[in-house]
Amino acid sequence: MKSVRLAWIPVVLIFVSTAFGQLSMQNNLPYHDLIFPQLAAGGQYETWMTVTNHGTHTWGGTFYFYRNQGEPWNPIVNGVQISNGILPVSIMSQETKTFKVTQASLASGFVVAKEDTATGFFIHFLEGNLSYYVSSGGAVTDSVGVMPSKEVLAASLPFEDFSTMTYAVANTNADLRSAHVKFRLLDATGTQQGQTITRTMAPLEHKAEYFSQLFPNVPGTFKRGRLDVESDVPISGMALMFMPGSQMSSLPFGSTTRVYYPIDSYGDVHLKEMTLWTEGLFVNGYIVVYHGTDPTVTMTVSGDIREGKLHLNFGGILPAGGIEYTVYGYIIADDAYDPTSAMFTGECYVTFADVNWNESFEFTAYLND
Repeated sequence: MKSVRLAWIPVVLIFVSTAFGQLSMQNNLPYHDLIFPQLAAGGQYETWMTVTNHGTHTWGGTFYFYRNQGEPWNPIVNGVQISNGILPVSIMSQETKTFKVTQASLASGFVVAKEDTATGFFIHFLEGNLSYYVSSGGAVTDSVGVMPSKEVLAASLPFEDFSTMTYAVANTNADLRSAHVKFRLLDATGTQQGQTITRTMAPLEHKAEYFSQLFPNVPGTFKRGRLDVESDVPISGMALMFMPGSQMSSLPFGSTTRVYYPIDSYGDVHLKEMTLWTEGLFVNGYIVVYHGTDPTVTMTVSGDIREGKLHLNFGGILPAGGIEYTVYGYIIADDAYDPTSAMFTGECYVTFADVNWNESFEFTAYLND
């Protein structure tokens, strides 16, 4: 515990600004534009990507296509076969374009859109969606729309019928690290079915299969439940439900929450509970804070994951001794953040802005799982 009374608000602001300044453009690139973790082409399938540039400048960049172990994938896009998995793209301000992905034989992969930083990074963004088209005898028999993927560390996917479910994941993390992905299957009561499956995915590796292939020992009579997915680096994913008659629908593969109960040491300010969820390197959630025996206060928390570590900010009005103070807090974890870990440790820095009072303390956060 280190408690010091001084005018250190400017120091805190400099510290936080310096820390955030360490974010590099390279680390942000994969989270900046679009990721579609499953494209299907060939046979009866076509994939159409429709994107728009809602910015005020031309978007110039590249669509990178990958499959299997991260090898370049060269499907036909708008009638022309690409090479080396690379499709240069230019989209003018307010323009909308569709990219039709086809090929002769059935194959699947994923695509990541990256803007060329030379054209003006953070000035404009791509927005879009993806549609699968299923044809029979030259006529479209089914179609389904899919939103872009948000990179996650942990996801939870509820479903109605195990036998109809498929998933696709891609290791799209910015640092090109291998991902260790855990899959857990739970029934409608939350009881785990079978063993936890762990897959190591190389950088840019793509994997797509039925739930029944992932869990071959689960009986076909299994119906309602959920799939929990956890990774030590950001991954992208999606799920599809295939019904009789070749009908299909997409299901969201969004980030799920992690709830922690911190145990801090010393100090007058305490952390009681944290709820966090991630989208790529960005983190959001809530934190419960209290002072001494005063009432608890729930504040929003936001931040990012830098060099694998959590960096979080929170702030709000905190009662202390019958007076309400404006407080600001900053949390940094000691080690790389892994949502599968039962705990993590770190330090918390808190300032009472009204009276220039500073506290800092160490804490241990335990996963409520």
